[in-house]
Amino acid sequence: MVKFSGMSPWEAGSEITSCVSEEAGYIDLHNWSDLVDLEESDSEDGGRDFALVFRDLREGRIFRLAFHGVACLDLTESRPSVPEDAGVFHAFDYLGDGKFEFEAERASGRLTASAVSLLLEPRS
Repeated sequence: MVKFSGMSPWEAGSEITSCVSEEAGYIDLHNWSDLVDLEESDSEDGGRDFALVFRDLREGRIFRLAFHGVACLDLTESRPSVPEDAGVFHAFDYLGDGKFEFEAERASGRLTASAVSLLLEPRS
C-alpha cells in the first residue's frame, strides 16, 4: 500500500490532474502549475527518490511531488514542439500497487514507488 503525506491520497485506477494539499488546499497541476524540473536522488534510507518540481502560476510558489522508495523508473525526456509549452503537465495515472505513469510536454514516465509526498516551499 502506498503511503501519501502532505496531501490527500489518490484513488487507484484514476487519471489525476490535481492534488489536495493539507496546507494549500486544491492544486491544479494542469492549469495552475508549470513543471519546471525533474529530480532524481538517493534517499537517506538508501533507496531512490524521484520528484516532479512545479511552480504555482498564481503565486510563484515552488512545490514538489516526490515519490519515495522508487523501485523502477522509466523516464523519457523530450523537447516540446512549442517552447512556450515546456512547462505543461498533462496528468498522472495511478494504476494501483504503487505504479504510476505521468505525461508532460517535456517528459513522460512510469515508476513504482512506496510513498508519495507533496512538499511546499515557504511562501516568498
